[in-house]
Amino acid sequence: MNRRLKRTHLCGLACLLIILAAISFVPGARGGTVVDVKTVYFDENRPEEGATIYFDDNRVRFDAIEGGERLMLVFRLNEKGEPVCWVIDKEKKTYVELNKKDVGDIQAQAERARQMYEDQLRNAPPDQREQLKRTMEAHLGAMGWNRITVTFKKIASGVKLKDWRCTQYESYVNGAKHEDLWAAAAKDIGLAEADLQVLHEMGDLFSGISSQTNAFFQIGRDVDQGGFDGFPVVVVQYKDGKKYERSEVTAIRKEKLDRSFFELPEGVEQRKLTD
Repeated sequence: MNRRLKRTHLCGLACLLIILAAISFVPGARGGTVVDVKTVYFDENRPEEGATIYFDDNRVRFDAIEGGERLMLVFRLNEKGEPVCWVIDKEKKTYVELNKKDVGDIQAQAERARQMYEDQLRNAPPDQREQLKRTMEAHLGAMGWNRITVTFKKIASGVKLKDWRCTQYESYVNGAKHEDLWAAAAKDIGLAEADLQVLHEMGDLFSGISSQTNAFFQIGRDVDQGGFDGFPVVVVQYKDGKKYERSEVTAIRKEKLDRSFFELPEGVEQRKLTD
């Protein structure tokens, strides 16, 4: 995968990983939760896709087919309590690791690119500035480095959706409609404090890659702070003003998950993030 493609996959996975449920502890094995998610595209020519999410104490594993490609992602905290994400290609026996240092490097690179363009804009002849500005926006946007504003609007409370009472929101990116979102209260899904902490860590990690990824990184904030309360169980995403895809939780079940389930598979080799 090239750099942009990998970032797209990471962001898409992060979007679904927020949809999680409760955990329990069983001596000798981890009591985890398995969540099934279905994604349907409004373009009937695109096949339905799905994902299975395995969630356990400070660990999340995601197995999915996205864009026709089979993906596996593990997000967890390392021995220092810092977030780390592995994007694993089991067929090629390779993986890419993303951690806070990587995010810092990406952010520094984005700032250098932005500063370079801004310097050029200041020094460019007036008749060249508009074209240079469009080039800058296209380049930074393609890499997910453009600055954006994400806002939420609360639409309704107490909306019955499957087994949950949800709050309905709309999200906007730079003023354009981005999502319709139905969020259930954490207690209704059964999230524990450890789950909440992992989700916040994951949101911090992924939002550091690209501010444009999705609105899920605003989870747990008040609407007036550019966020929403609760955890999304159904999301309808828009693209170019039209409905693009609908993702929803279809099943939640408890399973005993061994800790090795969240480790790297044997025989995989690490690739650089920018390969």
